[in-house]
Amino acid sequence: MKRLFHLLALSLTLTFGLTACISADPARVANAVNATLTAVITPTPIVVVVTAVGGGPISIPTVTPGVSVQQTLAAATETLAAASATAPPDASPTTSRTQARPPTATPQPSAARLPIGTPTFIGKAIFTDDFSQPQVWPASDDNAQRIAVADGQLSITLKAEDRFTIVYDVKRRAADFYAAVTGTAAACRFRDRHGLLFRLQDSSNYYQFEVDCDGRYRLAKVLDGALTPLKDWTASEAIRKGEGMTNELGVRAKGGTLEVFVNGQALFQAQDSAYAEGGFGLYTGSGLSGTYTAVFDDLAVSSLQNSP
Repeated sequence: MKRLFHLLALSLTLTFGLTACISADPARVANAVNATLTAVITPTPIVVVVTAVGGGPISIPTVTPGVSVQQTLAAATETLAAASATAPPDASPTTSRTQARPPTATPQPSAARLPIGTPTFIGKAIFTDDFSQPQVWPASDDNAQRIAVADGQLSITLKAEDRFTIVYDVKRRAADFYAAVTGTAAACRFRDRHGLLFRLQDSSNYYQFEVDCDGRYRLAKVLDGALTPLKDWTASEAIRKGEGMTNELGVRAKGGTLEVFVNGQALFQAQDSAYAEGGFGLYTGSGLSGTYTAVFDDLAVSSLQNSP
């Protein structure tokens, strides 16, 4: 518990990055950053750096996260308790910071993977993307991040703690559908995460489904840059946690009913009608990892059949 209060007492300056297939609106993105990362552990100023395709860094006013000490303490206590039951504290942080860190999750062996099921309500394919065409997705490599398409996979690498990046396609759209993509965390630590964006309108308006390396998931709505959880971070045994694990993330959208899946297992169903249709994208966020890479494969969007 002393380590938790030590973490809460530290003053950090956090930096975020955002990349999109089209130009981002800096003023609206600043609001999105304020709510998107629940991994923030202290109410400190955030310096936002937005990199839009076709442009360079854009200056955005400093904003402050609205995460209370009580929320932070509760989240940190939950994670520490879960991790301490299976793994010793991490005695050798991979970054140069010296403050105490929550322990990392215990890697799970690849042989323990759960079978991926196929929901029976999937109809004909609307579109598929095996990431064999690099021109569809923006490639970049700078001091903050690297986005690359190679060998039939899309990888997003964040080169610092507490960043997030989204890439998306607004041309391929759907209303009612089942969308799925596989995501692999090559190496991960506390609150490193990746996910699928759907019914996306632009960089400030979309739904977001993500999993983290601690075996939790979240479903959220981003409306005019403000993130509202429809289901806040929740642990699930269906999620393979730890480094090197692959999970299939699925979303079923029918009218105002949104249902999320991991490895073919239904996790949660929500009702929300903010967006009736839209594009798709991918999300990667770093927590404690100085370098975090998420690798995506086999994005598929299908129509629905035999659904109530």
